[in-house]
Amino acid sequence: SLLSPLKAETASANALLPYVLRRGTERHPDMESLSAALDDLYGGSIEPSVRKKGETQAVGFVASFLDDAFAPGQTRILEDAAQLLGDLFLRPATEKGGFRSDYVEGERANLIDRIQAQINEKRAYSLLRLSQEMCANEPYGVDKLGDEEHAAALTPVSLWARYQALLSTAPV
Repeated sequence: SLLSPLKAETASANALLPYVLRRGTERHPDMESLSAALDDLYGGSIEPSVRKKGETQAVGFVASFLDDAFAPGQTRILEDAAQLLGDLFLRPATEKGGFRSDYVEGERANLIDRIQAQINEKRAYSLLRLSQEMCANEPYGVDKLGDEEHAAALTPVSLWARYQALLSTAPV
Protein backbone atom coordinates (compact mmCIF):
# COMPACT_ATOMS: atom_id res chain seq x y z
CA SER A 1 0.00 0.00 0.00
CA LEU A 2 0.98 3.59 -0.62
CA LEU A 3 0.08 5.90 2.26
CA SER A 4 -1.12 9.43 1.63
CA PRO A 5 -2.67 12.15 3.78
CA LEU A 6 -6.43 12.14 3.19
CA LYS A 7 -7.43 15.22 1.18
CA ALA A 8 -10.62 15.93 -0.76
CA GLU A 9 -8.56 17.06 -3.76
CA THR A 10 -6.60 13.80 -4.09
CA ALA A 11 -8.80 11.09 -2.52
CA SER A 12 -10.61 10.18 -5.76
CA ALA A 13 -7.39 10.01 -7.78
CA ASN A 14 -5.74 7.88 -5.12
CA ALA A 15 -8.77 5.57 -4.99
CA LEU A 16 -8.77 5.19 -8.78
CA LEU A 17 -5.07 4.35 -9.06
CA PRO A 18 -5.00 0.70 -7.92
CA TYR A 19 -7.92 -0.13 -10.21
CA VAL A 20 -6.20 1.40 -13.25
CA LEU A 21 -2.88 -0.21 -12.29
CA ARG A 22 -4.64 -3.59 -11.95
CA ARG A 23 -5.75 -3.40 -15.60
CA GLY A 24 -2.31 -4.24 -16.99
CA THR A 25 1.47 -3.93 -16.95
CA GLU A 26 4.17 -3.55 -19.59
CA ARG A 27 4.60 -7.35 -19.74
CA HIS A 28 0.89 -8.10 -19.29
CA PRO A 29 -0.87 -5.16 -20.99
CA ASP A 30 -4.45 -6.38 -20.56
CA MET A 31 -6.64 -8.27 -18.12
CA GLU A 32 -6.49 -11.48 -20.19
CA SER A 33 -2.69 -11.58 -20.08
CA LEU A 34 -2.64 -10.62 -16.40
CA SER A 35 -5.17 -13.34 -15.57
CA ALA A 36 -3.03 -15.88 -17.42
CA ALA A 37 0.01 -14.81 -15.37
CA LEU A 38 -2.00 -15.28 -12.17
CA ASP A 39 -3.17 -18.70 -13.37
CA ASP A 40 0.50 -19.65 -13.91
CA LEU A 41 0.97 -18.83 -10.22
CA TYR A 42 -1.50 -21.57 -9.31
CA GLY A 43 -4.52 -19.31 -9.21
CA GLY A 44 -3.00 -16.48 -7.22
CA SER A 45 -5.03 -13.32 -6.85
CA ILE A 46 -4.25 -9.63 -6.69
CA GLU A 47 -7.06 -7.24 -5.86
CA PRO A 48 -7.06 -3.44 -5.55
CA SER A 49 -7.34 -2.08 -2.02
CA VAL A 50 -8.50 1.36 -0.85
CA ARG A 51 -8.62 1.94 2.90
CA LYS A 52 -8.91 4.85 5.29
CA LYS A 53 -7.11 4.80 8.62
CA GLY A 54 -7.77 7.98 10.54
CA GLU A 55 -6.60 10.81 8.30
CA THR A 56 -4.50 8.53 6.07
CA GLN A 57 -5.58 6.91 2.82
CA ALA A 58 -3.92 3.59 1.98
CA VAL A 59 -4.15 2.45 -1.63
CA GLY A 60 -2.55 -0.59 -3.17
CA PHE A 61 -3.17 -4.29 -3.54
CA VAL A 62 -4.10 -7.33 -1.49
CA ALA A 63 -2.52 -10.50 -2.84
CA SER A 64 -2.94 -14.18 -2.12
CA PHE A 65 -0.64 -16.88 -3.46
CA LEU A 66 0.17 -20.52 -2.82
CA ASP A 67 3.05 -21.03 -0.40
CA ASP A 68 6.18 -22.41 -2.10
CA ALA A 69 6.11 -25.34 0.33
CA PHE A 70 2.85 -26.58 -1.23
CA ALA A 71 3.83 -26.09 -4.88
CA PRO A 72 4.78 -29.16 -6.90
CA GLY A 73 8.48 -29.92 -7.22
CA GLN A 74 10.79 -26.97 -6.71
CA THR A 75 8.34 -24.40 -8.10
CA ARG A 76 9.09 -20.89 -6.82
CA ILE A 77 5.87 -18.90 -6.47
CA LEU A 78 6.95 -16.08 -4.15
CA GLU A 79 9.58 -14.59 -6.48
CA ASP A 80 7.24 -14.51 -9.47
CA ALA A 81 4.39 -13.14 -7.35
CA ALA A 82 6.62 -10.38 -5.97
CA GLN A 83 7.76 -9.52 -9.49
CA LEU A 84 4.16 -9.32 -10.69
CA LEU A 85 3.21 -7.04 -7.79
CA GLY A 86 6.24 -4.87 -8.53
CA ASP A 87 5.21 -4.67 -12.18
CA LEU A 88 1.69 -3.61 -11.18
CA PHE A 89 3.04 -0.80 -9.00
CA LEU A 90 5.99 0.34 -11.09
CA ARG A 91 5.49 -0.74 -14.72
CA PRO A 92 1.86 -0.07 -15.66
CA ALA A 93 0.47 -0.40 -19.15
CA THR A 94 0.84 3.04 -20.74
CA GLU A 95 0.25 4.96 -23.93
CA LYS A 96 1.83 8.27 -24.97
CA GLY A 97 3.75 8.52 -21.70
CA GLY A 98 0.70 8.14 -19.44
CA PHE A 99 -2.07 5.78 -18.43
CA ARG A 100 -4.16 4.23 -21.16
CA SER A 101 -7.20 6.42 -21.66
CA ASP A 102 -9.60 3.47 -22.08
CA TYR A 103 -8.47 2.05 -18.72
CA VAL A 104 -8.86 5.39 -16.94
CA GLU A 105 -12.28 6.09 -18.46
CA GLY A 106 -13.64 2.64 -17.62
CA GLU A 107 -12.32 2.58 -14.08
CA ARG A 108 -13.37 6.20 -13.47
CA ALA A 109 -16.96 5.23 -14.35
CA ASN A 110 -16.69 2.25 -11.99
CA LEU A 111 -15.38 4.50 -9.19
CA ILE A 112 -18.28 6.91 -9.63
CA ASP A 113 -20.67 3.93 -9.49
CA ARG A 114 -19.00 2.72 -6.25
CA ILE A 115 -19.31 6.20 -4.72
CA GLN A 116 -23.00 6.40 -5.68
CA ALA A 117 -23.70 2.83 -4.55
CA GLN A 118 -22.56 3.53 -0.98
CA ILE A 119 -26.08 4.78 -0.20
CA ASN A 120 -27.37 1.23 -0.71
CA GLU A 121 -25.44 -0.02 2.33
CA LYS A 122 -27.52 1.90 4.88
CA ARG A 123 -25.54 1.23 8.05
CA ALA A 124 -22.15 2.01 6.52
CA TYR A 125 -23.58 5.00 4.65
CA SER A 126 -25.00 6.48 7.85
CA LEU A 127 -21.56 6.27 9.48
CA LEU A 128 -19.96 7.82 6.40
CA ARG A 129 -22.42 10.71 6.40
CA LEU A 130 -21.98 11.19 10.15
CA SER A 131 -18.22 11.55 9.79
CA GLN A 132 -18.65 13.82 6.74
CA GLU A 133 -20.95 16.15 8.67
CA MET A 134 -19.12 16.11 11.99
CA CYS A 135 -15.69 16.51 10.40
CA ALA A 136 -16.70 18.63 7.40
CA ASN A 137 -13.57 20.78 7.46
CA GLU A 138 -11.14 18.08 8.51
CA PRO A 139 -9.35 15.34 6.57
CA TYR A 140 -11.19 12.70 8.62
CA GLY A 141 -14.45 13.80 6.97
CA VAL A 142 -13.19 12.83 3.50
CA ASP A 143 -14.46 9.51 2.15
CA LYS A 144 -11.83 6.92 1.21
CA LEU A 145 -13.23 6.90 -2.35
CA GLY A 146 -13.32 10.67 -2.64
CA ASP A 147 -16.36 12.29 -4.23
CA GLU A 148 -18.16 12.24 -7.56
CA GLU A 149 -17.06 15.74 -8.56
CA HIS A 150 -13.34 15.06 -8.20
CA ALA A 151 -13.69 11.58 -9.70
CA ALA A 152 -15.51 12.88 -12.78
CA ALA A 153 -12.76 15.45 -13.38
CA LEU A 154 -9.97 12.86 -13.53
CA THR A 155 -8.16 12.44 -16.84
CA PRO A 156 -5.34 10.11 -17.88
CA VAL A 157 -2.94 13.06 -17.63
CA SER A 158 -4.07 14.19 -14.16
CA LEU A 159 -4.10 10.61 -12.86
CA TRP A 160 -0.58 10.03 -14.22
CA ALA A 161 0.61 13.18 -12.43
CA ARG A 162 -0.95 11.97 -9.17
CA TYR A 163 0.65 8.54 -9.64
CA GLN A 164 4.07 10.12 -10.11
CA ALA A 165 3.55 12.30 -7.01
CA LEU A 166 2.55 9.27 -4.91
CA LEU A 167 5.55 7.26 -6.07
CA SER A 168 7.91 10.05 -5.08
CA THR A 169 6.33 11.06 -1.75
CA ALA A 170 4.17 8.27 -0.30
CA PRO A 171 5.61 5.81 2.21
CA VAL A 172 4.94 2.16 1.40
